[in-house]
Amino acid sequence: MESISDARLRELQGRSDDLTRRHAEQQATVASIRRKLEQAREDDLNREALAVSNKTDKPRPKAPSVARALQDAEHDAEVLGRALEMANGELYRYLAENTQALDAKLRDAKAARAREISELAAPLLAS
Repeated sequence: MESISDARLRELQGRSDDLTRRHAEQQATVASIRRKLEQAREDDLNREALAVSNKTDKPRPKAPSVARALQDAEHDAEVLGRALEMANGELYRYLAENTQALDAKLRDAKAARAREISELAAPLLAS
């Protein structure tokens, strides 16, 4: 049986931790851009209303560029979320595979110990 590689476990855990942090940061970025988009839409409406009131040209809206930035940020968050799911899947798979190996080693050791005790007890029970 193969032994558990702590280095591999640390690598997988480190990857999962890094992706968790990056995903959380990206989600915070998405939330921030959403707030900026709401504000940009309000500003666009106010500037357009002012232009109508003053009978001037309609100003160029800022919301579309912020909306594109939001779309890009949401995409990046989705990519990081999927990468995190993959990393966690690999970590859990590794743990499951090695947990089974450890359980098997433990069962073998307990069975060997039980045989030893049984062999030592056999002469005492025979008398």
